[in-house]
Amino acid sequence: MNHHELRELLSAYRDGEAAKNERSLLEEHLVHCEECARLMHGWAELGSKMKSIEGVQLPVGFSRRVLNNIRQEEEDTSFWMPVEALARKTVLGLSMAVILLVVFMLVTEPAQPVIIESYLSGEVQDGNAPSSLLQRESISKDDVLLAVMTK
Repeated sequence: MNHHELRELLSAYRDGEAAKNERSLLEEHLVHCEECARLMHGWAELGSKMKSIEGVQLPVGFSRRVLNNIRQEEEDTSFWMPVEALARKTVLGLSMAVILLVVFMLVTEPAQPVIIESYLSGEVQDGNAPSSLLQRESISKDDVLLAVMTK
C-alpha cells in the first residue's frame, strides 16, 4: 500500500476498526512516517482534550434549529436545481448550434460571383475590352477601368 492509502486507514486504525493485516501495516508505517505519526498524535491529543471537557449544555432547541437550518438549505438548493438544469441544457443547445453553424460554413462552398452585364450593355462591340469582359466569370475594378478608358 502507498502512503495515501495508508493515511486513509488511520481513522479506522484509531477507532479500532482496521483489519489485522492493515493494523500491522499501519503500525510499521507510523514508525517510518513522521507526518502520519504527528497526525495520529494530534488526534489522540484532541480526543483527550474533548474527554476532559466537562458537560457542556447546549441551549434548549439547539438540535431543532440545526435540523431546520439543514432543511432550509436543502429547500433553497432544490428550488434552483431545475433552473440550473434548464440553463445547462440551453447553453449546451446553443453551443451545439454554433458548432453546427461553423461546420456548415466551413463545408459549404461560397457562392459563385454574379456576372453583371448591365455595365456593358450599351457598349459597341468594336473594341477588345467588352468582348474580353463578357468572357470572364467576374468583373474586377481593373476590368471596369479598362472598359471606361477604351470607350
